[in-house]
Amino acid sequence: MKRILSAFFAAVMFFGLTACRKSPADSNAIETAASEMITGAPVESSSQPLSFSIFIPNANADGFHTETIHAAEISADTVLSALKSRNVLPDTTAINSFRMDNGSIAIDFNQAFADAVCSTGTSGEFLIVGSVVNTFLDAFQAESVCFTVDDQILESGHTIYDFSMTFFDP
Repeated sequence: MKRILSAFFAAVMFFGLTACRKSPADSNAIETAASEMITGAPVESSSQPLSFSIFIPNANADGFHTETIHAAEISADTVLSALKSRNVLPDTTAINSFRMDNGSIAIDFNQAFADAVCSTGTSGEFLIVGSVVNTFLDAFQAESVCFTVDDQILESGHTIYDFSMTFFDP
């Protein structure tokens, strides 16, 4: 009887240890997750092009129209380039830092972003900020965006942007 129990426990231990062993795919998933935590940005890798929606102020200046952008990867620079190419932001706009954590995005822009936001009236400011926020939310499937300019809170004369923003719906 002791022999049967010993053999049974040995078999259980063998199968238990074999089932819990990590596969190479698990190791890659862990490395990708670790990379995302370090950089704060999703690591997108796919053989198929990725896409996101860009929100552009409409001609009536009372809302947005959208375009689908296809890209090899989705990064903060890819999103910023799309916004600049559609004249939502000036070409001199740059991102000093980008961080994503638990569905929240934090972006630090350069002064050109502040100049663009502050150079319009209330409606224009709403549309520029809304375009940026909505586009980043869509691209990264995030819940909120907050931004600064050169590590300072942006004060436009209409709004003090010291809060996280969610999807803009005109």
